[in-house]
Amino acid sequence: MKKILYTAIVLFCLASCTIESNKEKESSIEDGVLLRYNLNEGDEFLLEVDVDINMEKEALEMKMGMSVTTSVNNTKSNSINVNSIYNKLTMEIDMEGESEKYDSENPEASDFSIAMHDMIGSMIGIKLNHEFTSNGEMISTPDYESLFTNPQMKMQMDGFNDQLDNMIIELPEDTLFIGEYWEEEIIADGITSNVKYTLTDITNQEYIFELNSKITGSGMNGTQTGELILDKNTCMINSSYSTLNMPAIGMEASYKYTGKKIR
Repeated sequence: MKKILYTAIVLFCLASCTIESNKEKESSIEDGVLLRYNLNEGDEFLLEVDVDINMEKEALEMKMGMSVTTSVNNTKSNSINVNSIYNKLTMEIDMEGESEKYDSENPEASDFSIAMHDMIGSMIGIKLNHEFTSNGEMISTPDYESLFTNPQMKMQMDGFNDQLDNMIIELPEDTLFIGEYWEEEIIADGITSNVKYTLTDITNQEYIFELNSKITGSGMNGTQTGELILDKNTCMINSSYSTLNMPAIGMEASYKYTGKKIR
């Protein structure tokens, strides 16, 4: 059980990232768009994240899920202040024929659940405050160190922090046209992902982007491809899916984000 617990925490944190943005142009046509967050005080959004990881060499399969609510406190000048709350965390892991499950809503279901909840359960229900500009550049993030007192928790929190921070995508500074892209550098645990977002379509309600990422790191090279859909009115995530492939370590993973405005 200890081996599964350690592996579970490491993989859960691997799903996270830190973003820096640098827009580049590839082509242009008429009717470009300036992507900006358009949020109002009292707005509330729900984002659900599902991750499915398969590591053939380790005989490991893992499914993870999280539910996060983000509420807008105020929008002053060029800044937006929000509180985000983890509502629920789930995990299913099968390693070398041994299976374990964790659900934050039923934390005492097994010894594994109790150990997992001791490490990550304190995240549930805490208001995490973020402030960012209208194009998603972070101004301030929570003081995570003061929020979590469990020593084991502090060691593992970076991945979760990055996951939450990056639910707000940093948008390009300038007008974007269909066929153009901007790039972001994502760094987590010594792994660098260079992500390219290409605007492929604009509908009455959505902006649609193709995702392509090259991943480099010590023994962790790979690619990630998929699609991102932003709400045309708010620029918040409507949906996103991507597939990660790291052949050197025999890892395949799928990521799915589903978002909606609930108030």
